[in-house]
Amino acid sequence: YGTYQLPDNRGSSTSLFIYGTANLTTGIKLGAITLTGLALGFGLNRRVIVPAIGEVAAFPLVALAMQENDDGAKPSAMEMLTTLERHLPFTEGQIFAALGLRFTIAETIEAFALAIGQFGRDVEFSLLGLARFEKSVGDQKFCRVELAIKMTLRPEEGVFLLQAELTANSWVLDPSCRLTGGFALGAWFGGARKGDFVLTLGGYHRDFTPPAHYPVVPRLGLNWAVTNELTLKGELYCALTPSHLMAGGRF
Repeated sequence: YGTYQLPDNRGSSTSLFIYGTANLTTGIKLGAITLTGLALGFGLNRRVIVPAIGEVAAFPLVALAMQENDDGAKPSAMEMLTTLERHLPFTEGQIFAALGLRFTIAETIEAFALAIGQFGRDVEFSLLGLARFEKSVGDQKFCRVELAIKMTLRPEEGVFLLQAELTANSWVLDPSCRLTGGFALGAWFGGARKGDFVLTLGGYHRDFTPPAHYPVVPRLGLNWAVTNELTLKGELYCALTPSHLMAGGRF
C-alpha cells in the first residue's frame, strides 16, 4: 500500500508513504524462532501516530501483518489507504522508516514486532508488538492469550516507556473466563521530570493518585461467569515509584 501526493496551492511539500508485508514461503529457523514474514515501510513528510497500548492490536501496520492467516472479510485497497492516511498524516519535515518481523517461538507462539524510527521535527523510536498463544487439550481449546507490547523512546524529551497489556481476546479454561492485566516500566532521564521512574504490574493502589505522565495499567486478574449464580473475580497488583512501594490483591 502506498500513496504519493504533489504539493498543493498552499505551498505544502511533496509527500509519500509506502507499507507492505510479505510471507516467507520457507521459514527461516534461528534456534527456537522461525521467521515467517517481513514488513517494510517508509514515509517522506509523514508522521506515524503511534497508538496507545490498548490500540496496538488494531493498529493497521500491525493488523496487516497479523491478519493474513485470519478468516473473515478484509478491507479493500481504498479502505486500507484511507485508514493508513489517518494514521500516517502529512507532517512537513518529518520522515519515518519501519521494519517488521513476523515469527513463531517454539512453533507455539505467533508474534509480530515492528520497529519504527521517526526523524525531522521530532525524534522518536518505537517498537510495537503482538503475540498470540493458544493451547488445546484434544479437540477442546484450553486457553488463548494475546499480548500487546509497546516501547517508546523520545531522546529529546528524556522519556523511555515500555508497556505490555493483555487484549480482550485473552481467556483460560473457558472463553467466559476473561484474563486482564498490564505491565509498565517508565523512566524519565531529562527535563523537569529527570530522575522519576515507575515500575508496575497490574496498576496502583486505589488511594494512590499517579502523576499524569504515569501510564494507566489495568489490574492483573480474571473474571469468570461460571454460572448465572456464580462469578469468580480476582486481581493482583504491585508498583514501585521513587516515593512508594505498593502491592495487593483480592478474590
